Amino acid sequence: MDLTIDVVHHCKGIPLALKVLGSSLGDLSIEIWESALRKLKAIPDSKILEKLRISYECLPDDNVQNLFLDIVCFFAGKDKDYAVTILDGCGFFSVVGIQILVDRCLLAIEHNKLMVHQLLQDMGREIIREESPWEPSSQSRIWKHKDAFNIFQGKTGTERIQGLVLDIRMLKEVEYVGQKLNRNDVEHWQFECPADVRSLRMTDANSQGRQSLTFLELFRNVFSETSNGILFEIDAFSRMKKLRILQLTEAKFTGSYQWFPKSLKLL
Repeated sequence: MDLTIDVVHHCKGIPLALKVLGSSLGDLSIEIWESALRKLKAIPDSKILEKLRISYECLPDDNVQNLFLDIVCFFAGKDKDYAVTILDGCGFFSVVGIQILVDRCLLAIEHNKLMVHQLLQDMGREIIREESPWEPSSQSRIWKHKDAFNIFQGKTGTERIQGLVLDIRMLKEVEYVGQKLNRNDVEHWQFECPADVRSLRMTDANSQGRQSLTFLELFRNVFSETSNGILFEIDAFSRMKKLRILQLTEAKFTGSYQWFPKSLKLL
């Protein structure tokens, strides 16, 4: 009981912290409670994200921790079934993992969507940012559209990148070949996907695949544009040997379908 009172005291009555830490520590041993309390005491009251991070560190294994990080970077607000399909394809036991996150109050399901409190999303993304504060290309997940664009444009991607999202519409201006351009002035983009990317989501963008790619989602892809609409060269997928999920909107194909990866599960 004394440990519970101490944890409540050091959460300073912040409802989210009380809810998350209480759920995370509830069924754990006294030793873990004591360790968590020592850490709470060492964290300044103003640093709520660091206090919330204890709940992440108390997750049962790396699989669930990585699942949480993928969700806060790429799937917050997305349909649960859609996310489960993709995450299972990436090697997660996502149904079990999602339930653990719900039980720990790190995630909620509302109208079948994965919902994450803004502070918890900030906490998870800060964990990623700390992997390489000054070089986003060395982080495991890229969720900022400008960072993603710079990585592709500068070809600075590294093997650390496991997931990436790019929506050109989110960029009002971009630096391209030493010039600042309005995105509406750019008709053709060429991107090189970093090695070992595990999930990639792109909008209004081209992609050139790499064999480690597992998931690709494309909207309004501009490989070339004709009077009949947007046109793909199918052999652009020839090197995506591990592509499992492909989502295309407003796109047409040209070429032989033999280039589609045999590992493709959902189109």
